Amino acid sequence: MTGTTRYVVRRVLQSVVLLWTISMLAFTLMRLAPGGPAMFLEDPRIRQADLDRINESYGLTEPIHIQYVKWLAHVAQGDFGRSFIDQRPVMDKIAERLPATLTLNLA
Repeated sequence: MTGTTRYVVRRVLQSVVLLWTISMLAFTLMRLAPGGPAMFLEDPRIRQADLDRINESYGLTEPIHIQYVKWLAHVAQGDFGRSFIDQRPVMDKIAERLPATLTLNLA
């Protein structure tokens, strides 16, 4: 291996480890936040039984490491899930906002 190839391989591996670490931290912090992901559904009219059913349907009652592995498997397949707020696919929401994001970054 040449010096340049070795450098590129090392940087790619470092990037993979960094992205994995960031994803794990962000996922864990979101799950451990008061109310968890279901906090977006906070509505004084929602009964606890309904909230428990919602948590069950999203798999939020499973251990956090199982949730992370399932989430990571879905993300690896390009499935970012559905929005907690309006139930639309997250990829649709990203695609909707991508042109404005790119315009701002290019400016």
